[in-house]
Amino acid sequence: MFNSHFKQLSYANALIDKTASELKELLSKLASEIDQLPPFPGTMFTYGIEIEPPKGSNLGCVLVGEKGNLYELILNFDNDALARDGSPTETRNEELRILELDAIELIPYAHAGIEAVINYLDNANIK
Repeated sequence: MFNSHFKQLSYANALIDKTASELKELLSKLASEIDQLPPFPGTMFTYGIEIEPPKGSNLGCVLVGEKGNLYELILNFDNDALARDGSPTETRNEELRILELDAIELIPYAHAGIEAVINYLDNANIK
């Protein structure tokens, strides 16, 4: 019985790994259908499609970016540049941090990314 339970757990883990891998592959395939990612609203330098974060997510703004990769958008402001009335490009830093998630964490984000990209593609085809 003891060995059987560990085999079942191993099988469950393999299913999670396979599911995450297949979702990531599908997201990449769908994202490749986009000629150019749209500019992200409210940013100056960032392109991507925002995804709805899974319930309980502790991440900020997550985007589907180049090649279907998932990124967290980090916005920072240079207070010194703001104090001296620097230009908007001097005062603002937009950073895309690639999400490094294990398989079980990736599944809901990849699924949300797939939904967001499909919605974007469907809306682009309507126009």
